[in-house]
Amino acid sequence: MAETPAAQPENENLVPPDAEEVPRHKRRKVRAVVGELNLTSMIDVVFQLLIYFIITVNFVIDEGVIMTDLPEVSQTPKEKEPLPPIKIGIRSEYGETTCVITFNDAVIPTFTALRSRLEQDQNNPSKGRTGIYALDHAVKIEPTKFVRWQYTLNAFNAALRAGYTNVSFGALPGNE
Repeated sequence: MAETPAAQPENENLVPPDAEEVPRHKRRKVRAVVGELNLTSMIDVVFQLLIYFIITVNFVIDEGVIMTDLPEVSQTPKEKEPLPPIKIGIRSEYGETTCVITFNDAVIPTFTALRSRLEQDQNNPSKGRTGIYALDHAVKIEPTKFVRWQYTLNAFNAALRAGYTNVSFGALPGNE
């Protein structure tokens, strides 16, 4: 009889296929073993270099200073502070048919007199006026809450007829 070979386990009979026979996407990737770095010695070297550069650096006292000849300071007059807005107050109590007109806290009897006062304080050389306020100076009309609308409109018209171009409305303090 022919000699039969001894029974061998199945795992030993299997021969791994050649690399050429296995498709590339099914091959196992072998990861390279990366050695660990000794960081302690690396940190020591960094500190030694740092200490070396700190000790050997030579700071120059005048480093970064550029000598220049600056012009002399002239004594120019400072700009004047802007004037506060012209405040036209119109006060009336509930149910009254008259009002009290104020121009920068000075009482004015009528709206015609208000217009005259606005023109008097206006600086308009073309009309021969030498007041302190320019034509575009702020005029703020501040009526109380019980003033009739016609009085507020009369004050607005007086400011426009006097030639002012920057007229606005606001509330008197305490009457918001």
